[in-house]
Amino acid sequence: MKGLIKVFISVILTSVIALTFVACSNSTGETTTVAPTEAASNMADTGEEDGQNPVMNFIGKYDNGGTYILVEAEGENGVKFTVEEPMTDTEKYTYTFNGTLDTDTLRVTYSNSTKTVQTLDANGNVTEEKTEYADGAGMVIFHEDDTLEWRDENEAERMTDNYIFTFMNE
Repeated sequence: MKGLIKVFISVILTSVIALTFVACSNSTGETTTVAPTEAASNMADTGEEDGQNPVMNFIGKYDNGGTYILVEAEGENGVKFTVEEPMTDTEKYTYTFNGTLDTDTLRVTYSNSTKTVQTLDANGNVTEEKTEYADGAGMVIFHEDDTLEWRDENEAERMTDNYIFTFMNE
């Protein structure tokens, strides 16, 4: 009886090993990595169709010479932006807004921006905060070269097409 069990277990193990070799032989062993600059052009392949928020291709921090935009995914297809703009050692502006990414144009149009003026102490801690407006409007455009463009209708200098932010690899 023991001999029959050993034969049965040997047959099962041999079958499992054989099936493993067959399954692995269909694989090339190569993996494909999508570079960050290819993310925008691959939106249809890596975005909404697989259930992933398409903004995941663009999340992170972007820089424009000291002004920063933090891009975060929100829910199934939303995006949240937080902009920090230091004005002096004792004052900075913070803008917050959100919207939905249009995967065809790679644009987010918003009409809910809040601009907050923050006063800072010598250690950089916020001592006073004043909301300047809470109905700002504009758009963010993602580009395929790891940059984004911010156009804010409430700030005249940001309505041009040259307010470009570059992705920061932190």
